[in-house]
Amino acid sequence: MRKTELCRNAQKKLRSAGGFTLVELIVVVVIVTIAGGVIAATVDLAVGHYDRLMQQSDAQLLCSSVSLFVQKELTYAGNVQVAGDSVTFTDHANDLGKGCVLAAADGKIKVSYSGGSFSPIGDGAYGGARKQLTVDSAFEEKENDCVEVVIKVNGKSGATLAENTFRVKPVAP
Repeated sequence: MRKTELCRNAQKKLRSAGGFTLVELIVVVVIVTIAGGVIAATVDLAVGHYDRLMQQSDAQLLCSSVSLFVQKELTYAGNVQVAGDSVTFTDHANDLGKGCVLAAADGKIKVSYSGGSFSPIGDGAYGGARKQLTVDSAFEEKENDCVEVVIKVNGKSGATLAENTFRVKPVAP
């Protein structure tokens, strides 16, 4: 068959009013269904990976923010008394006075004092339904009046996503 004859046959087929056969339609539907399934699975995998990376990034940022706050509070604290998961001190950084307690409560870092309590890191940092990050803290008294601090940020599964351990030596009187 020559090329022009092939073109003529293709043109006849395209111009005919017969349409597609049932077998041709079923084959196309099966191919489109398989391709759609592969695309959906790939997109679902990519979205899951993106969510895990964003949660990890958010956890590292929250850990850094909490660590900086705790370091500032303890650096300018006086009369520091360590009790495992909390520290009692006199606040000289925010002038909250004596009897302040720094600890993780309800999954957030909080400071309690005679006038109430506050969470220095906003609720948005801990996330909503998507992130659900929680903070755990531990304090241990070390030599030379240093306090060793362990901050852990956990994801919604309970796994530790970010952790920071550091020592602070209070300089306040």
